[in-house]
Amino acid sequence: MSLAESKSKIVYPFNPNFISAFKAYTLGLSSEKYERFKEFRSVGKWISTFETFQKVTQISDSLLAV
Repeated sequence: MSLAESKSKIVYPFNPNFISAFKAYTLGLSSEKYERFKEFRSVGKWISTFETFQKVTQISDSLLAV
């Protein structure tokens, strides 16, 4: 495996607690869903599971799978 191949396979962990407006847009979250997320985080709560993220943002199963 060459260096270029190994770099292309690096998987970076995703932490939903630090989503910016731009990242939300690139992930396909609507502004309403992003506002729900920001409101949840503004009271000091943390998202620790995919299920919590889905419950807070009310995203569909298909979008969550992506």
